[in-house]
Amino acid sequence: MKTPSKELIDQLEQYLGEQAEYLAPLPIQSLENSFLSDGGQPKQEAELIIIATKSDNFITEITRSDDSNEGLSMLQKLLIALNKDLEKVHVHITHHPLSKDKQLYVSEDDLNAVRGVIETIDSPWILILDESLGRLLVHQLGDQAVDISQLNMGDVYSILGQKSIFTHSISLLLKQTHHKRATWTHVQPLLVES
Repeated sequence: MKTPSKELIDQLEQYLGEQAEYLAPLPIQSLENSFLSDGGQPKQEAELIIIATKSDNFITEITRSDDSNEGLSMLQKLLIALNKDLEKVHVHITHHPLSKDKQLYVSEDDLNAVRGVIETIDSPWILILDESLGRLLVHQLGDQAVDISQLNMGDVYSILGQKSIFTHSISLLLKQTHHKRATWTHVQPLLVES
């Protein structure tokens, strides 16, 4: 590649100097904050990201009014009690749980999908509805190194820079209603820091 001549450099400097009189400086900092570094797409905003398993697939229509769906109604009441606007809740369903050799795991595709959701949605909180999924996601994507056996429902963890909590799935609460009180205790940090 040839080095530009002195004449060309002088012409470019003159041109840029002339243009500076007409063009406002670009707000680089605010552009960086509102766009992703990898795709240049603006981030979506949400009050809460919910990540659940396929057993809770019925919660995808979080804003739907359906009294016949007890699980959906239960989750909606929980979120309203936490002062969350249902219109500003993003739900992501994984294919978890998967098992191999009696070990539960999250597939690489599911991990990448969860990572993509967290990176493209600007939300102060992530709520994971399933104990084993919560443990696996915090262990795999968490910002801190914690042994998987030491992770507890209701404790606040950081996943890719966002605060997260995991608790029981809605499907489990429908079958074992005695876990409702513990679930309410687990999600209290979302209420305190609303």
